[in-house]
Amino acid sequence: MRHCTKNRYSLLGSIILCFLVLFAAKSYSQEMRMDRLIKDSETIVVGEVIKMESRWEEHNNIWTLVTLKCKDFLKGTNKSQIIVRVPGGKIGNKEQGVSGTPKYQVGETVLNFLGKDSEDMYFVNGWEDGKYTLKDGQWIQKNFQYSNQLISTVKNIIKNQSK
Repeated sequence: MRHCTKNRYSLLGSIILCFLVLFAAKSYSQEMRMDRLIKDSETIVVGEVIKMESRWEEHNNIWTLVTLKCKDFLKGTNKSQIIVRVPGGKIGNKEQGVSGTPKYQVGETVLNFLGKDSEDMYFVNGWEDGKYTLKDGQWIQKNFQYSNQLISTVKNIIKNQSK
């Protein structure tokens, strides 16, 4: 009996250790991804989505132009509004979805990591990885929640990268 109990505790300890290692690896992975996302972004902005307009381009593809009223620039240009071009959208009864692209709603506050394309249009760097939404004081990216300290973290990484 005693041997069986010892093995049970040993197994439980191993499981707990695995969870701790996975949690640490995920945190490290997230920091590395954030570091790279910041480095690769020309502009990082916090803004409110004030307008969305979908358009046909070359009569084959729908693109949505998302207008952000800029509240805070963490990196890059300082404008009152920015238009971000996102693949996919809906025009009339035609809808095109593109897997991995960020989804927007008018009125939401977002943190966007942006690049510029050859046509001088902003795009979301890292697709859905480059868009965070503020909801109930938490920043949300895909299914993950981050504290309101996310902005401070981004600013610190930018500061360290510029050294």
